[in-house]
Amino acid sequence: MIPQFNEAIVSYLFLALVFMTSVAGFFHRSFYYANVFQPGQVFAGKRPWTLVTSAFIHGGWLHLLFNIGVCVFFMTEVEYMLVDDFGFPVASGALCFLVVGTVSFCNLMEGVRLRKQPAASAVGLSGFAFAMTVFFYIYFPLDTSPGMPWMKAYHFAFAIPAGCAVAWLMKLQTNHLVHLLGCAAGAITAVLIRPEIVSELWNHFGG
Repeated sequence: MIPQFNEAIVSYLFLALVFMTSVAGFFHRSFYYANVFQPGQVFAGKRPWTLVTSAFIHGGWLHLLFNIGVCVFFMTEVEYMLVDDFGFPVASGALCFLVVGTVSFCNLMEGVRLRKQPAASAVGLSGFAFAMTVFFYIYFPLDTSPGMPWMKAYHFAFAIPAGCAVAWLMKLQTNHLVHLLGCAAGAITAVLIRPEIVSELWNHFGG
């Protein structure tokens, strides 16, 4: 069940901002190009803000609506869990850090690979969307769904990056490496915030 607005305020405000800035980028190309992440320029010391601001613009409506849709479910749920565990002020700060940290991490890692390609660029929230998805499933790894009691949350947390890795190796369309990096960022940050994840999985597998 998707949290109500008052249960995930930061997420809904953030996603509303992403929607508005992305639409602005569709119609005002100067705004769009001012925020595109171009590895060659950033690694040359130019336009460093685009490490983060590139997440606020998208290449098209399908790209935007997919990322917003994923985050409406998973980002809001992550905020709801963090608020429940740590309270609103800490959860809000952690979520803001996750946004900036995950987007920057994904762009930097991808930028290392593409920094010598002048035409390379990246926009969108895809890496962060995958990070929130994996974070959601791994945070309580032994949880089950009422409709699928035989499936545990960690099954999804492991299957999603595995699928991204296969898609990347097969060189399928869209940047699946960024999705894989997002999955890694989501899993790592979830474990850092809730270290019990490791012992729960260890015990579950008979460690």
